[in-house]
Order: sequence, then structure tokens, then C-alpha cells
Amino acid sequence: MKKLFSKICTFFKKTGEWFKKVLKGPSELLTAGRPLAIVTLALLTTVFTYNFFTNALNKIIFKPVVILGTAVIVVAGTELAILVIRLLIAKVKRSRIYFLVAWIMIGMCMVFAGQANSVPLPLLISFAATLVFDLFARVIWGFYKTLRFKQVFGYLCALISFVGIVAFVILMTNDDFGPDTVEKYVAQGEKDFESAKEIPGFEEYKGEGKYAVMTFDYGPDEDEDIVTETVDMSPYAEREGITKFIMDRFFRNELSEAPIAGRIWYPSGKKNCPALFIVHGNHDYDVPSYLGYDYLAEYLASNGYVVVSIDENIVNGLGNENDARALMVLENIKALLKEREKENSLAYELIDPDKIVIAGHSRGGECVSTAYLFNDLDACPDNGNNRFNYHFNISGVIAIAPVCDQYMPADHAVKIEDVNYLLLHGANDQDVSSMMGEKQYNNVTFTGHKDCFKSYVYLMGANHGQFNTQWGRYDWSDCVKWFLNTAHFIEAEEQQEIAKVYIRAFLDKTLLGDDTYSDIFYNNDKYKKHLPKTVYITDYIDSECETLFSFDKDTDIVKGDKEGCKVTCYGVDCFKERVYNYGGSSTDQEYLLDANWKEDSSPIVKFTIPTTDFNEKNISFAMADSSEDEENVDAFWYKVELFDENANKVSVENPTTVYSSLGVIMTKLEAIFGGCTFKHERQRVILTKDMFSGDSSFDYSKVNAVTITFDGSKEGGVLIDDVCVRDLY
Repeated sequence: MKKLFSKICTFFKKTGEWFKKVLKGPSELLTAGRPLAIVTLALLTTVFTYNFFTNALNKIIFKPVVILGTAVIVVAGTELAILVIRLLIAKVKRSRIYFLVAWIMIGMCMVFAGQANSVPLPLLISFAATLVFDLFARVIWGFYKTLRFKQVFGYLCALISFVGIVAFVILMTNDDFGPDTVEKYVAQGEKDFESAKEIPGFEEYKGEGKYAVMTFDYGPDEDEDIVTETVDMSPYAEREGITKFIMDRFFRNELSEAPIAGRIWYPSGKKNCPALFIVHGNHDYDVPSYLGYDYLAEYLASNGYVVVSIDENIVNGLGNENDARALMVLENIKALLKEREKENSLAYELIDPDKIVIAGHSRGGECVSTAYLFNDLDACPDNGNNRFNYHFNISGVIAIAPVCDQYMPADHAVKIEDVNYLLLHGANDQDVSSMMGEKQYNNVTFTGHKDCFKSYVYLMGANHGQFNTQWGRYDWSDCVKWFLNTAHFIEAEEQQEIAKVYIRAFLDKTLLGDDTYSDIFYNNDKYKKHLPKTVYITDYIDSECETLFSFDKDTDIVKGDKEGCKVTCYGVDCFKERVYNYGGSSTDQEYLLDANWKEDSSPIVKFTIPTTDFNEKNISFAMADSSEDEENVDAFWYKVELFDENANKVSVENPTTVYSSLGVIMTKLEAIFGGCTFKHERQRVILTKDMFSGDSSFDYSKVNAVTITFDGSKEGGVLIDDVCVRDLY
């Protein structure tokens, strides 16, 4: 036994010596290459850190100086970290800390690109990327220092790391990754495009109008076409720290002297025009974001509208400033309505003060709802000493990819009523990745005293930036944008065309009372012959709609909003009221019906309603698929049945296309390794008598129940909200 044990020990000893001898060369090679590895990792960190400084410092400092300064900060910061670790914890190799810092910066950019929806995979890929740069530098410098060029290990490492570097560079610079998910989902509604017919006059409606378009600029500078005043925004926004240092030097003025400024597009020779005031959101404040709505302004102005695009760069780059944004919208309206009264002004009698709509994009999309709220108030909700005096005739609000709850008046959600409201949002928005504006949409209510409506349009393939020509295809700037998946966006021109058509139809109905094409909001399928080919998910509610089931009133899942309304579910595993959580706070959230079923079931949702004359009424509901299946290529199947008082029934299958849950590939890593972000936006289904067939004795004047049957052959779920009745459109 002793001999055997001795032989085993001898074997392991010799094996260890052999490994030590074999690895001596590679170890010396990699150790000798450490200096270049440190330099390479410092440069890599600088590349991925530079973006965090460039957005601010490039505005006041020459770009090469910013790059050099970033490198100095990276090296100084890393060396300080090494010193602290050595003093407080243990001796550590310098190269390891440089590796760690580079890994963290690359990983952060990848995680930001995915909105932090996935962390392990970005960290793993960023680790591999950092490793190949480190290894390649070590091998190259190791060869140079040791002059040992016959090491197979060195060449193998050089080859592998070089291939890794090339792959990483391709990942950053190539946008063509992953399947075309837009085409996949468009195919689910192909019949809607094929069955759509030509609409007389609509192609002309989409085109430029009869008016020549003129422009002029206004602002406090003496060389502007109209010289305006400044306004004190310091009670509502604040510059602090390094932001204050940079912005004070870039703008050369304080927030107490915020400029009333922008550009106006108008139809030549026309007076008392209906007007759209539009405001951009938060972006680099050296970019003239207010000029990015030129495509919309020129189109509307050629068709008889005045468009005022407000420059609010003075409050960009700040936080908690959306109340200031809202007030600047109102101050711009005030200034231009004052100019309207001056005979020597370019704005003399240009705008009809009784026909105004306000619109905003991103943070601007939130601030216009706040502006509408402030317009009717006499004092600031957060400080009554700050008095308001506006009270303009604002008839509508348009929100383009808005945020929500960044400003909450006195910690309340912004609630507005009796105003027309339009919400546009892209499913591929990589900045505001969920339709946050849906919370504001739900907080627009109607008293019935005025004829009002609200509508949203959710677009697959549309992102955040292409609504503004100054922002473009990437919703993040350098470093992060390298990892965004933009391969299958719709073209910027298509996204802007959709915005133009919907916004003009909204303005025509709101300001001119022209309903010629207003059914585009509740009958999008009718117009698909003329619209860019993508997925449209729409909702529409107006002041004539009577809500039978909102699921917001209380916790009684069975009882509806009106007497005699009841929900019953059959063949489901669970049904409940579920919060539909959008916006930045948990207050005033929307609730809906959430029903789920297991495989091989027969799921049915039944709504018992007061007896309704379907000859004179529409019944509608908003519905979305809640399942998440990347392999699913079929539209969400459902069948609607109506029952009369004698239990006769009629039915229709898929009266409106409800798309399966939209699986949006947000990042390149998702495109390569699989995965997606599912979007569950609700499509309004409007039921009309002519859709149904069945029992010839069915009495449409005495409908008292609606059932919706779903495909139970596989596991699934549905979200249903706002079941309404309304007089026929």
C-alpha cells in the first residue's frame, strides 16, 4: 500500500512539474504583455466612458480635449481605486482593476441598451469582450518583449482573441441582426391590407396642400424676426453641480431668463388660422430639437394650419423640470397671442385664438397634459404663491411617445377632462420602452357636457427618435446605441407619414369640426390601402360611450359598472382584476380583466348586460393577448356571440384582428441569442350588427349577453378592458 501511495505521489509531482514547464512559456508571455494590456483596457474604458462626458462637455470644450480629459479621468480614477483597495483590502494586480473597470463600463452600456430587462447575458458578453482585448494586447506585447516567436500557445491566443475582437466590432457596427418580426406580425393581419379599398381623395389628403409655406423665427435676440421677452423658470427648475457650470456657459443666461423662442410655419396669405403648438422633449441641448418637426409643420401649414414649434432646450438636461416645460408652452402661447394684436408684427392676426391644440414629444408629450391642467388653474399646485393667469381656448392635446409621472402636481397624477386627446407610440421605442402615455390616456375623462374623444395608435417598427428629424434612428447616443437592434424599424419617412395623417385628422376634427376622415381613429382597417404596412393597434373612446365594465370601480370582479352588468368566466384557470401598471408611480393605475387558461380547455368570458337594442347601438371592448410565445405566428383567435332574451344567438369570428403579443427584439444580443420584450397593448373591437350571422329569429333589439370564446387548445390568456355601448357611428 505504501509503495502504491508513493507511486501516486510521484506521478502527481512529475505531472505538476510537466505542467509547470509547459505553462512557463505562456505564463511569461502573458506576464510580459501586461503593460500593453493595461493601456488597451484604459483606452477601451475611455471609448465606453467618453459618451457620458461628451453630451455635456462637447458643448463648451473642443472635442479632442474632451477625449483626452476622459482618458485622464479613467486612468486617475482607476489608479485611485487601486490605491484604496491596496490600503483597505489587499494587494491587487493593477491589470486586474483595469480589466474590472473596462468590463463594468461595457456591461453597463449593454444593460442600458436592454433597459435592464436582462443583466446576466450582457455581463457575460461584456466579460468575453474585455477578455479578448486584454488577451490580444498581452500576446502581441509579450511576443515583442520576450522574442519567443515559436510558441503555439501565443499564436492560438492571438488568433482566438483577434476573431473575438472582430466579432465584437461587427456586433457594434452592424445593424442587420435577427428575424424581421414586423413582417411576422403584419402577416397576421394580411387580410386587412388585402381587403382594404381605395378611399376617394385620401391620397390627396396625405399630400401637400394648396398653400405656399412661409416661416419666421421668434426669440429674445435682436436679430429674430419677432423679438420676445424672457420668463422666469427658476421657481420650477434648477441647475445644480457640474450641470449648472456647463449650462451657464453654454446658454449664457440663468433659468430666471428662459427665452420665449421657436419657429413658426404658416400658410402664405391666410389669416386667423387654426394653430398647433408643439414642444420637443429632453435631448442634447446643443441640438435644435424644435426644428425636428419640420416634416409635420410643412405638411400642416400647406393645408392651412399655423404650426409653432417651441424651443425648450433651456430646460433640457435637468431633472424634475416638466412643470417648467408645461409653463413654457403656455408662456409661448401668451407671447404669440400678444403679437397677434400688433399691426406691425409678422404674427398679426395669424392665429385664431379659439382654435388651438398643443402637442408634445417624449417629456414634451407629458408636459402638454400638464400645460392643459395648468391652463385652467389660478395658482401652482405645489406653491399657491406662484400665480397663473392663462385660460386659453385649448381644444386638444397630442402626446407622441410621452413619459408619465415625471411631474405630479402636489403628488397627484395629472387628470384632465373634456378635451380631445391623441396618443402615438412605437412598439420599438428604445427610450420610453412601454407606452407610459396610456396612464395619462386613462386619466382623460369625459363629463358628457362636451363632444370629445380620445384615441391611441400603437405602431410596430416605430421607435422614439424618428418622430423628430433631429433625433433619428437611435434612441440612445454612442456607446449604448452600438447594442440597440434597429434592423427592422419602419423607415423614418413611413413613421412620419403616419404621424402626419393621424395628427391632421385629429386637428381637422378638433379645430374645424371636419369628420371626413375621423373614422381613421376607430376603423383603421378601412385606411390600410393608403398607410405604410406595419402593425396598428388602436383604441377609441368618446363622450357618447357608456362604460359597462371598467374594472376600476372596486374589487368586485363579478359586478360591472352599471346595474345588471355581470362577468362570468368558464373553462379558465383563473380570472381576476389586474393592475395595468404604466407611468412612474403606483397612483391612479388602470385595472382590467385578466383571464388565463390551461391547455385543452374551453375558455369563455361572458358579459351579462342590460337589454340593449343592437339596431341602434354598438358594443365594443379593448382586448389583448397576454400569453408570451416567441414561436407563435398566428393572430389571436376569438369568437364573439350575442344572446337575446330568448337565448337565441348569433356569432362572428375575429371581427377585428387582435395580434398575438408583440415580441419586440430590442437589442442585438436578443437578436443573436434569442429572447424579446413582449408588448400587450389592447385593440378595441367594435361590434356592429352586419358582422354577425346565425339564428334567423335572433332579436337584435333585445341583446342581453355577450360571450367571447378563445382557443383553448394551448395554454393562454387574455386582457379585457372598457366594455362600452354607444349609439351607432
